[in-house]
Amino acid sequence: MNKLRSLSVILTALISACTAEHHTAIGPSKDSSTAGQRLFKLHNDARRDGLPCGTGEYSSKPLAWNERLAEAAFRHAADMAENKFIRHRGSDGSSSKKRISDSGFAWSKYGENVAYGHRGPEVIVAKWLSLTQHCQNIMDPDYTAMGAAMVDGYWTAVYAKPRLPVIN
Repeated sequence: MNKLRSLSVILTALISACTAEHHTAIGPSKDSSTAGQRLFKLHNDARRDGLPCGTGEYSSKPLAWNERLAEAAFRHAADMAENKFIRHRGSDGSSSKKRISDSGFAWSKYGENVAYGHRGPEVIVAKWLSLTQHCQNIMDPDYTAMGAAMVDGYWTAVYAKPRLPVIN
């Protein structure tokens, strides 16, 4: 039953993607956070429905939107757009770990998905869900917070588990 439900979620996302209108490039503006919020909703829909990722099947609690993680995602998406590349390491050599830390988010675990494409968040999430490591980032029950952004078709989603304060 879960496999059937998982398949229906993926098929719905793909059908939506195929019928979605073509979106023009979105620059660093309010539209970037709107795209990030749409990505966020699709992530939580997938987590609610549960999906197989590689050899495991996941169902997770919803992620919380985090502005610091969204800023880290935006910085990386803008860097990729400006320098025309798609990878996790920034043009300045920065890692996702550094960008998340620089945003002020105190993390104990983190992950990042990146992509390029102008067809909209439905296509991006469907593609990530079809790739084991990306799917595991989306579905990982340890992650409780997320931020995301898109700049000129370059997408970044950042996931994290907050570091708990040390109690003496």
